[in-house]
Amino acid sequence: MITFSLKKDWFKKMVKPFEDDEIIGSEPLYYTYRKTDPITTRYFALLGMNDPLCLFIGNYDRYCYITGKWTEMQVKQQDKGEYLQIELNEKQIPTMGANGFMIKRKLIKNFKGDYLFDIDLVYNLVKNGENKFVKVKTGILHLFSTHF
Repeated sequence: MITFSLKKDWFKKMVKPFEDDEIIGSEPLYYTYRKTDPITTRYFALLGMNDPLCLFIGNYDRYCYITGKWTEMQVKQQDKGEYLQIELNEKQIPTMGANGFMIKRKLIKNFKGDYLFDIDLVYNLVKNGENKFVKVKTGILHLFSTHF
């Protein structure tokens, strides 16, 4: 799988929220696509997830054009204009941590625990009180398949 952004200012948008010392991680709010991308990439970008089952269980982490939400999980959030500031609790964590996810370096260096999936890092951080993230109002291109 390949992931990259369509906008030249993507990196600036992603790091700007870190000016607030409480913010520990940022992630793009949207999947984007090009008209020339395979149909699966376009489908999953609009769905906001790569497994349609997530739609029915409500645990996803990108904006879904069907629901008009980025998750069905109960997440405390505040619109800050260019991003949504979110506060997670360890009982309900959206599947965050991949595809454009940025986190403070010191938190990765000090990570202790099992790492099987990207959400494992997020869960351990939240469990240890590091729970303030942002969903930046920008997209990232994620090629799910190049064969169709």
